[in-house]
Amino acid sequence: MDKKKLSHSSLQSSVTSVLAALLCILIGLIVGFLVLLAINPAHAWGDGFVRILKGGFHDAPYGVGKELANAAPLVMTGLSVAFAFKTGLFNIGAAGQYTLGAYGALYCAIMLKMPWFVCLLAATKLYTPSAQRSPSMAADTIPPAYPAPSPQGKRPFTVTC
Repeated sequence: MDKKKLSHSSLQSSVTSVLAALLCILIGLIVGFLVLLAINPAHAWGDGFVRILKGGFHDAPYGVGKELANAAPLVMTGLSVAFAFKTGLFNIGAAGQYTLGAYGALYCAIMLKMPWFVCLLAATKLYTPSAQRSPSMAADTIPPAYPAPSPQGKRPFTVTC
C-alpha cells in the first residue's frame, strides 16, 4: 500500500514539474511576443513570432544546419564549465574561454593558413583554462590579478589620468 502512495506522489510531483516548465515556456513566449509588439507591431506576428516558433526549420535544411553551427560553441562552453565543476574546479570564465578559443582558431586559420583540424586543436588548447590543463597546479602558483604591494605599502606602479 505504501508503494502505491509513493509512486502516486512521485508521479504527481513529476507532472507538477513538467507543468511548471511548460508554464515558464508559455510565459516566456508571451513576454517575447509583447516585446516584439512593442518594437515593431506590423511585423510582430509573421516575421517575428512565427519565425521564433519555427526555429531553424523555417528554411530547412539549411536553417537546421545554421542552428547547429550557432549552438555548437555554446554547447562546448557549457561542457567546459560542467567539466570544471565535475572535477571540483571552480570556473567562472566561460565567456573568456569562448573568446580565447575563437581567437586561437581564427588566428590559426587566417594568419597561419593551417588546416581546420590544427585550428581546432589550437582552439581547444586555448579554450581549456590552465587549471583544467594541469589539475595538480597549486592555487598559489596562479599569478594574482594585481601586483603584490611593495614594502612601503604602495603598488609598484601608478596610473594617472
